[in-house]
Amino acid sequence: MRKTMTSLLAGIGLVLACGTSVYAQEKELTIFWAEWDPANYLQELGNEYEKETGVKITVETTPWPDFQTKAFTEFNAHGDAYDMV
Repeated sequence: MRKTMTSLLAGIGLVLACGTSVYAQEKELTIFWAEWDPANYLQELGNEYEKETGVKITVETTPWPDFQTKAFTEFNAHGDAYDMV
């Protein structure tokens, strides 16, 4: 489980690092994430990323039972509330 979490968070960090040129113009990135302990760590990573790049990272969380409904409602509406889910 710990190895899976580390891999998941490393992958997210890589995505954020690779997307610097695209998001540097926007200066803000919003991530939608299910509410659980690693979501808190993701915000910490986002804060560090902001210090290095100036791109503000906001992690919006929702409880697991509502996550799928809220995400797919946004997808179906072709919304742009989140840059990454």
